[in-house]
Amino acid sequence: RVVRAAAGEDAVVIGDANGAWEPTEADGAIAALEAGTVDWIEQPVRGIEAMRTLARRTDVRIALDEDATDAQAFSLPPCAGAACLKLQAWGGPDRLLEAADSARSAGIEVYLGSTFEGPVGIAASLHCAAAIGPDLPSGLATLDSFDQRFPGVEIGDGSWLPTDRPGIGVDPDGNPA
Repeated sequence: RVVRAAAGEDAVVIGDANGAWEPTEADGAIAALEAGTVDWIEQPVRGIEAMRTLARRTDVRIALDEDATDAQAFSLPPCAGAACLKLQAWGGPDRLLEAADSARSAGIEVYLGSTFEGPVGIAASLHCAAAIGPDLPSGLATLDSFDQRFPGVEIGDGSWLPTDRPGIGVDPDGNPA
């Protein structure tokens, strides 16, 4: 309630349990949430079957995160309404783009997140986000966590400010390209 009040009704508020709850704990924790306090809960439990069971029992949207790379993550019936996809967890842009297609084929909306891989990794994730067109707001605005800055890898007002240069704007050593 405090976060929702501070952020406002238009903000997207996500609760992230990082798979810490047992299924019975997740039922109680989710039931304790007041309507409208969160938009979704990310990875409330671990394991695709536990997520699938929970998704059938709750009206609150749940999202995959840590289990999004499980081989069964995008099989039917859906185990979540959304999936947080991370470039590094998928092992590269091609696999991430395929994962987004697979998730959407299963009726799962996608958004992208960061594993705090640094400005170059975030730049690559931003390019993937531009290609994917996430269905939900993504969590890639983590550049303030790093001292290093690169031209073309900047977030302003929640949006990527792309460079007019090709590629991700930096070479493999992080120098402006």
